[in-house]
Amino acid sequence: MIALLSTTQGPGYGAEVVLAELLRAWHDETPSITVVAPRLSAAEAVASEVGIPYVPLRSSRDALLANVTAGNAVYPQLRGCNLVHA
Repeated sequence: MIALLSTTQGPGYGAEVVLAELLRAWHDETPSITVVAPRLSAAEAVASEVGIPYVPLRSSRDALLANVTAGNAVYPQLRGCNLVHA
């Protein structure tokens, strides 16, 4: 499994738009992917729209320590993941 990590809050621009298109086009089940992103983000919305597994990332803007803690909290939910792409 591949975890696609997005830390962008809200709708995002640039790379987030490309990520949304990638998720919409992902039809291959091998390898499987899981999206890790903040709630109410574009990545969460598209993952839900197309049925890709989603793990919420409880991150905040400009909060390094809280974001590191949020990343560590997600780790146990990614069993079987052998690659994280951010």
